[in-house]
Amino acid sequence: MHGLGTGFWWANVLICAYSTLYWATKRRRDGTPALMTAGGQVWAWQLAFSFGILLLGANPWHLLWLGLVSTVLAVIVSRIYRGRMLAARYPDIEKTIAKADQEPSWIEVTAADYLRDEGNRNAFLGFLQEYPPLKKAFHSSWGVVLSPQRPLTRGRLTIIFNQIGVRFANSGDMAGASRSFACSSLFIKGNPLTWAAIAEAACADKDRVAAVWAEKVITFRLTKSASSDLQEFLSTEESKDLMREARRKMKATVEVCEKSPSWRDTSELVGQMGVTSQYFDR
Repeated sequence: MHGLGTGFWWANVLICAYSTLYWATKRRRDGTPALMTAGGQVWAWQLAFSFGILLLGANPWHLLWLGLVSTVLAVIVSRIYRGRMLAARYPDIEKTIAKADQEPSWIEVTAADYLRDEGNRNAFLGFLQEYPPLKKAFHSSWGVVLSPQRPLTRGRLTIIFNQIGVRFANSGDMAGASRSFACSSLFIKGNPLTWAAIAEAACADKDRVAAVWAEKVITFRLTKSASSDLQEFLSTEESKDLMREARRKMKATVEVCEKSPSWRDTSELVGQMGVTSQYFDR
């Protein structure tokens, strides 16, 4: 080494040596040696590469790209070390983390606050806790469906869970779809848009009961006897547009069911229940 290369090598050695010693004297609040963090590790690795360059007689300018290697190694080693340290210090840390994951998030609590009945709130939080895929889907949909133009409301929450339920059904997860529709019905009961979503799910499951739900949507008319929540929800322009689209889809759903006599048919269960308004109050 000679000239600028030598100066560059010495600059690396002096800076890295000083920084390594500095981090070696520090500790994080949780007791982790600062030198074992990514910020401390990077200097130690670069110092080691500097001496490696000297021993091999290589061009000191290789230290430029070796700086990137030092950064990657620092991140990897620090994470491995910290994970092992915490595992040794807190043997039950995985259980602790799992327990924390089961706690309702602020998103779930915010949504639950729209439910006036304590039993409904507990049921809603229970559905999410007991079925992680639903919990994950709800969190993922939160920022997609909401916006300043479409703020959070009880109706908005039904839309979110209706869409999630249809997605679950299309992927073959009927258990998740059923739970999602149950959540939707907690916010607004007797919602024809939820019936339409259930019809789509049943159609995806090749169940002719889809036609029963579809007919209810097609013939639905909003009356003064409907709940105030449902009247408020269906009075918005967005809901009116969704209803027009739902009726169009439901007519197509009825036609598909008529052309698919080989599909299973659970509509008899509806007949056994009397096809009462309570059955459709979902």
